Amino acid sequence: MGEITAKSIIGAQPTFELVVLREKQTVSEALILMWKKGISSAPLISETNEVEGMVDLLDLVTLTCSKFGINQIDVYASKIQAEKFLNQKLADIPDISGRDQWVSTKENTSLRELIQLLSGRDIKRVSIIDDKSNVVGLISQSTLIKFLFENRNKLGNDLVSRFSLKVKDIWNLTGGVETINYKEVVIDAFLKMSDRSVSGVAIVNDDGDLVGNISSGDMKRLQLDPPMQLTYDLFEPIHVFCNIDISDKVRKSDVMKNLISYKPIFVEPEDNLSNVMEKIVTNKIHRLYVVKSSTSKKPVKVISLCDLLQQFLVQGVDPKRVQC
Repeated sequence: MGEITAKSIIGAQPTFELVVLREKQTVSEALILMWKKGISSAPLISETNEVEGMVDLLDLVTLTCSKFGINQIDVYASKIQAEKFLNQKLADIPDISGRDQWVSTKENTSLRELIQLLSGRDIKRVSIIDDKSNVVGLISQSTLIKFLFENRNKLGNDLVSRFSLKVKDIWNLTGGVETINYKEVVIDAFLKMSDRSVSGVAIVNDDGDLVGNISSGDMKRLQLDPPMQLTYDLFEPIHVFCNIDISDKVRKSDVMKNLISYKPIFVEPEDNLSNVMEKIVTNKIHRLYVVKSSTSKKPVKVISLCDLLQQFLVQGVDPKRVQC
């Protein structure tokens, strides 16, 4: 294929719609909009129509934890908390748009430049602008990884060669993974994400084996009406909230039998980069766990979208230099 640019990547996308959040909108309105549009972040627009930054679900996770990080549930107090939290305006939340950057680049930006932009921790998507500075598309880390995977046979040899590299030869598999037991409550998982500044946590059973994942994206699954339901969801056991299939007894119960159970998605050290990207793209996920072996499902590494893109940086850049 010819030179790959931002324009050629977004060219196959459907009619573009830029979804934005306004400072006068509430937390409830932001969550509902994100859920309806299937997005995890959006630019925050001021009353003077200036982009103030990006609102990410991890920002709302942190805010949630500051309001509901309590050990005991006081029904009356929690009801008031929930109502105040959901009605809080985005403009009144300190540093709500400080976690992520709003970055624009031109349509003729090359594939390699896009990889460079999106392979760090701070930029998860870039807006694409035309000659008149109109936003004509967005390219996220997910979009770029999907493009690389689906066009892997059309890329240059230096990029194609990356796909055959094995997981065990790319990453250090002894660094550990943030985990939480499936019997803990949802707010504890969100607290861990907030404290460690991570967007997802591995759910494990009593033996430490991987049984699922909970992420900042699960904020969109919280029930907001009536407001008190939010508190119930936050203090629900993780395995119930995430519909994790942990035993025959749970699976056959009246509460769980009609719900979809989610199996953990993982790769093993012997899998290659192509296997990793296929699972990421096929399952539309933002992280993938590496388990110890085919017989042990203990998570030893979490592969993020940032980790993946670093493997396609231009030669001479150490892919392990940037922490994702």
